[in-house]
Formats: sequence, C-alpha cells, structure tokens
Amino acid sequence: MDRAAILARYPRQRYRAVLLTECTRMHQGRYCLAGWDLRDERMVRPDLPHRATFHSPLPVGTLLDCRASGRRPTSAPPHCVEDLPLQVPPQTLEQIPAAATYALLRPTCCGAIALCFGEPLVDGHWLPEGSGARSLAGVCRPAAAASFVVTRYGKLRCRIEDVDGQTYDWPVTGDELQQEFARGGATALNRRLHQLPGDQDLLLRVGLTRGWDGGEDECWNPLRCFAQLNGVLWPD
Repeated sequence: MDRAAILARYPRQRYRAVLLTECTRMHQGRYCLAGWDLRDERMVRPDLPHRATFHSPLPVGTLLDCRASGRRPTSAPPHCVEDLPLQVPPQTLEQIPAAATYALLRPTCCGAIALCFGEPLVDGHWLPEGSGARSLAGVCRPAAAASFVVTRYGKLRCRIEDVDGQTYDWPVTGDELQQEFARGGATALNRRLHQLPGDQDLLLRVGLTRGWDGGEDECWNPLRCFAQLNGVLWPD
C-alpha cells in the first residue's frame, strides 16, 4: 500500500487524508493528535473547532479525513507550522496496517535528532518559543540506540543516542507507549527493543511542548518548548 493508492481511494477533491503518526497524552484525560498529510506531504496537528480537545485516544495508523477551516493558526512558532484548524471533528476513514504505516512514514523521517527541529536544542532539551522550523518530526535511529528508563517519581523516559554520539533523555508522552508501560513497565519495552536486531531502524516520533514559563520560580521569557517522545513506530 503506497501513498498513490490511498489518495486514489480518497481523492483530494473530496478528502484531506491524514495518517495518524502519534497520539500523545495531555492532562485531565485529554489527547493531542498529529499526522502526516498525504495530500500536502507535511505534518499537521488537527485543531478542533471552538478550542475543543480530543478526549479519546486513536491508534497510530488511523487514516483521518481532516477538513480544514481555512482559518490561520493563532499559535506561536514553531507550533503554527503544523496546527491545522478544522471545520468539523475529523472522521475516521480506515486503519492502515502497521507495516504499511511504517513504510509510508520512513521516507519522511530525519536521519538525526539534531536535524529534527531546524536548530539545535538548548542543553538537548528545549527551544525558545518563536524559534525552530517545526514542532513535530520523525527520526530513524537503530534499536540499539534507544532505551527506556523510569524516574524515581515513576515517570517513563527514553534515552536516545544520536548519530553524533550525543544522548538525549526525554519524557515519553505517546499513548501507546504509556499503555505498554502500564502493562509491563520499562522492562517490557526494553525487552521489545532487545528482540530486534541492533541495527534495525525505529521510527521515533518527536515533538515540542507548547511554550511554558517554568512557573513562579522561573518565569522564563521567552517561554520554553521542551522535547518529548511522542511515540515509536516499530518495524513489523
């Protein structure tokens, strides 16, 4: 299954087919969805009408019809690059198999974390709001370059070694990874990594948070957008 075959089923004159690449957990039972726009070949983040939020997760590989409203995003860079205001909530078209999703998205990924956001992360963790070329990206890294750890507060994080040897340590927000973590802990996720050949590529979905001021103790200006792991696409 390739892009042309999907667009033949869902012609651009009638549909805006978006392949869900990540579903991340937010606070208070809310979720953020993002995907690859097969028509325009770019990442988009569907923005529901009336500032509504998604309250149910969707699996990666879901094909959505995202009808854009034509309104300009009101968010600050770099998030405005992907934010896509919608006319109506997106409709599910079909579920693309995992192997086909991996194959469709692999050519869209960067070869290094350092290339993901258009400029280097400060201390490997954040960018000032208003900077960067994008807030969502995919990166190919071999299974041997990744590992999952748990903080003393019980939070899941992922350590990723980049091509230049720098190691990034980011929180994990992807819903599917969090579900696996709840079932079997970081041990189960690391076991899954170790079952792959060390040179087998993972497709890591990475993103930046909305700008944060650090709270009363910090009051950062400009706001800081922190890197996180939004999900992993595993080879079949």
